[in-house]
Amino acid sequence: MAIAAYNGLAFIVNGKSDGNSIGDAGTQIMSGMIGGLLHPQAQTMFVIGLGTGESAGWLAQLPDARRVDVAELEPALDEMARRCAPVNHDVLLHPKVHRIYNDAREVLLTSPQRYDLIVSEPSNPYRSGIAGLFTREFYRAGRDRLNAGGLFIQWLQGYEVDEQTVATVCATLHSVYAHVEIWQTNQIDLLLVASTEPIHYSAAVLQQRIRQEPFRSAMACAWRASDLAGLLARYLGGLPLVEDYARRRWARINTDDRNWIEYGFARTVGRQTGFTILDLRERAVALGAHRPPLEPGAVDWESVQCQRRAMLAFSEQQVPPAESPTPLQQAYGKVLERYLAHDWPGVTTAWESMPREPQDATELALLAYAFAQQGDNRAMPLVERLRLFQRTEAEAIRGILLWRRHEFTESAAALATSFERLRQDPWPWLDIVHGATAAAVSVAAAAPAEAPRLLAAVREPFALDCEGSRGEIALSIAPMVSPEAAAECLAALEPHVLWTETFLRARRKIYLDAHHPLLARARRDLDEYLQSAADEAMEAGHDRP
Repeated sequence: MAIAAYNGLAFIVNGKSDGNSIGDAGTQIMSGMIGGLLHPQAQTMFVIGLGTGESAGWLAQLPDARRVDVAELEPALDEMARRCAPVNHDVLLHPKVHRIYNDAREVLLTSPQRYDLIVSEPSNPYRSGIAGLFTREFYRAGRDRLNAGGLFIQWLQGYEVDEQTVATVCATLHSVYAHVEIWQTNQIDLLLVASTEPIHYSAAVLQQRIRQEPFRSAMACAWRASDLAGLLARYLGGLPLVEDYARRRWARINTDDRNWIEYGFARTVGRQTGFTILDLRERAVALGAHRPPLEPGAVDWESVQCQRRAMLAFSEQQVPPAESPTPLQQAYGKVLERYLAHDWPGVTTAWESMPREPQDATELALLAYAFAQQGDNRAMPLVERLRLFQRTEAEAIRGILLWRRHEFTESAAALATSFERLRQDPWPWLDIVHGATAAAVSVAAAAPAEAPRLLAAVREPFALDCEGSRGEIALSIAPMVSPEAAAECLAALEPHVLWTETFLRARRKIYLDAHHPLLARARRDLDEYLQSAADEAMEAGHDRP
């Protein structure tokens, strides 16, 4: 196992990333939290796979939680969970969490313990041994360990998979559990929530629980959501959708003896198959199964649709079609399109045709950021509202606004504050973090006296290595302070530096200007990179320009 650090910590097993503490938080945190929201009396939980520790750690925060058992095959994952303590509630030391180093199937088949929630979030089914956690026999083992009213929650990848394999998963799970529904946790991951009994919905109960911890923080961190609309934006389809897929002629029951899923996934690895989650959603809409059974008039479905479209737009970099093309949805689509094009005046102009004020953290940040990039003080009331949801983002946007208004001293102070907060806060929107770091370089260039303050703010690592280009930004600002500062800043990144030609050339120049003893290594690494690139180009039949 290895751990990679870039915009979050990711653990690599046999060369494949199996989870990122930030990029996969929408699944890793909310797989358990959805179960907690739908089963308010849940007290005992079983989690398959430790990974980043987020699923187990957040489940242990449930008010009524008494015990969370985690089955994990690889003890080395403890190190990953230890490093991810800031986002998993220090799961390794949590008194309610019990780690079991064993095969999950064996644990469920042999343990006398019964559970209210079972969360199965293994690796991809095409990997050796994993498909055994998607068979009818395994689902029966889970059912036999559930208490009355318990939920079995199955993660399923929604990418590099064909419709037949999805249909087989649905048919197999539904052959054991009478009630199954599908949720979407991020742009590419699905959750199938299964129960032997109907799942009861109440808008009032859900809204009340969303306002309480740990749900309030979990939804804010993992989904940038704060209300019932944000939760329901991730609901894909109910039982009629699952039954529709289970009835399809190519759907099979996946068993230990005939494991169709393992080979089905293996055939589609790395391929575009024609299946998309958007297609699944469209089928749910056609069947009238795209909304859970809630009281009439209890939900603002326009807001649900807006939050769903924003989630997909920012993850896929294209605006999905509206399910109902109302005037609000048409205007909202324009806002998202202009944002993705970085057309800031277009964003604010499009928003003027919206019949309402921004509501959630994403809308507040989007509009405030667009105003700030234009130096428009209309950003400030939005920034103050955003501060209630995300203080780091609010300060970053304020710094961008002040930079655009050429108030460089005040901008540097705000940007430095946002960077200092990033040492403890890994959850801000990366678009805004990148905008703030770019602004910091421009402020340092325009007002060199502010460069030392900004450099000091980005010298220390951000939380969970959610750094993106932090090292590169520091290296852009440091030469404005002194050659020695630049060399010192760069040396802190050694020996595992960014392996790109641009970075390696800048590294060589910085050490050359400072007469630094690492100059020889920098020259050697750049030469090695250039030679390797030339060799690869020649092998591909292309000469290096």
